Amino acid sequence: MSAIKTDEDNKGVQVYLRIRPSKKRSRFISRDEFDEKILNFKVPKDEKLIINNSRTSYSFHFNDIFNEDITQDNVFQIVGKPAVLNALAGFNSTVFAYGQTGSGKTFTITGGAGKSHICFQR
Repeated sequence: MSAIKTDEDNKGVQVYLRIRPSKKRSRFISRDEFDEKILNFKVPKDEKLIINNSRTSYSFHFNDIFNEDITQDNVFQIVGKPAVLNALAGFNSTVFAYGQTGSGKTFTITGGAGKSHICFQR
């Protein structure tokens, strides 16, 4: 069996962000206009404070950011399938979902009732 991993894939930990569909868009979060793999977060400044030296903007870098309209199959093709193929080739692989309660971790991993699943794809 030949190794499936290439130099391009051999980057160590890969981090992806899946944005959960929402009825109301956040006005504090935006994608970078030059690099679609960067998410910017602006913290509103409390005007009541006389001195506020705290940081008000953050940028987070990801291997990819998935929009609200991405399908389970596309997430599997981009994240799950390479992890499975690398595991079959003898490399360690893990798909780990992290986030706030109710943010869609279980849906991303299992796909919800009657849907295709990242952990059960064929």
